Amino acid sequence: IMEGVLGDEELSLFRPSAKPAAPLRCIIYCEFDPHLGPRVAFQSPPGYVTADVCDALADHLLSSPDLCGRLISVAAFGLRFVGHPELLLDPRYERNQLIFNTCLVFEAGTEASTYTPLVSSLAANLRHLETEHLFLTSQATRPLTQQVLDGMRHDISVHGELRMPPHGCDFL
Repeated sequence: IMEGVLGDEELSLFRPSAKPAAPLRCIIYCEFDPHLGPRVAFQSPPGYVTADVCDALADHLLSSPDLCGRLISVAAFGLRFVGHPELLLDPRYERNQLIFNTCLVFEAGTEASTYTPLVSSLAANLRHLETEHLFLTSQATRPLTQQVLDGMRHDISVHGELRMPPHGCDFL
């Protein structure tokens, strides 16, 4: 569907200086829905973070626009969520804005600082895909978000790096 969007260009590649000691448990994609409020829309693997935990943390993972563009870390329910919320201002969105956050999820006691450049890179890549191609909001491509998260989790867990396009996402 999105064949040729990235062409031969690789958006980013991040490899920590040493293989991170903290295993990645999950990746979640949160967004502010103009009708439902903050919510977790996708996660890889599906169901790793329970609906109750997602509901309880949604306001913290998608807080005020003042925190957008900054790294956040939330420890709750035995897990650590590390994300980089993004705010896109554009009249094509309801309420003229899109707020989203993609978080890496670890066990609560995890020192996740080695992942901070990767979290920022992941946010920049998704921001690029949305601003250039409406990837996260288009009816045609939004369903592919789950596959992209699965590929990202695979690349980070297996290779210790983020590749764009992610594993199994040759359509990008």
